[in-house]
Amino acid sequence: MVNIAENDLITKIVATMDKDGATHNGKIYPATTDEPIDICGAGDTFVAGFTTEYIKTKDIDRAITFANKAAGQVILQKGVTVYSDLQ
Repeated sequence: MVNIAENDLITKIVATMDKDGATHNGKIYPATTDEPIDICGAGDTFVAGFTTEYIKTKDIDRAITFANKAAGQVILQKGVTVYSDLQ
């Protein structure tokens, strides 16, 4: 059996927590929106935003913050919305 802590995998996990934002390495990154209108696409937007920002900056804190912001904007619109349309 693999011990996750021994393999250092736990430090590589980013977990989303719905309306509570995301967590990584014990740090909580709060969501940026309290009143969602439609959550369709929020998870996909988080993953896309996180991946894009992390590739660009190699900064996990910045990537999670950006991903939360992107997902927070998408859930303020009815139906599936593309984040770039909101900027």
